[in-house]
Amino acid sequence: VRRRLHRKPREALAIANLSASIAESLPSNQYASVILAQLRANAWKDRASTLRYLARYDEAIESAERGEECLAEFASLGHDRAIVRLVKGMILAQQERFDEAHAILSDCRRVFREHDDMRRYVQAGLAEGNTLYRGSHHAEAQKLFEDLLQDAVAAGDLESQARLHNNLGFCATHLDEYARANIHF
Repeated sequence: VRRRLHRKPREALAIANLSASIAESLPSNQYASVILAQLRANAWKDRASTLRYLARYDEAIESAERGEECLAEFASLGHDRAIVRLVKGMILAQQERFDEAHAILSDCRRVFREHDDMRRYVQAGLAEGNTLYRGSHHAEAQKLFEDLLQDAVAAGDLESQARLHNNLGFCATHLDEYARANIHF
């Protein structure tokens, strides 16, 4: 699904639909219930992500919520739940439901930090910061991006550093801090 998403999104959706259908049809006695929950949630997450890419947001939300339902009875799957909710938060942000998106993305970022998943921690932070920015909370977005920049530098993540500097530049322009914006750009 991920390999086809950007070049052939309709093909990615067909694969995601098939994956979700297969995951739902697996007999419950074939896998441990926790494994089955993870398989199903991942399939629904991929479907939600693909639908988000195709701007079919209502269906995307439904798929993400189905993924959450698959994991609901397993408290130990907090990291898996956060992965599904990350996609849901990004969908909500694209629907301009910024408060809901911010709450979800902030929680995801916390879970990823607790699990030492720095790649997803930064990804969730970028999404959360973009949500704050799009909701005109530029100072809050700037603070979050500054914190994330320190983590990206410590991790040697150059791509995230570039994104964060760009985002910090845009925040600074909205805060009339043009010299600071120039430095980040």
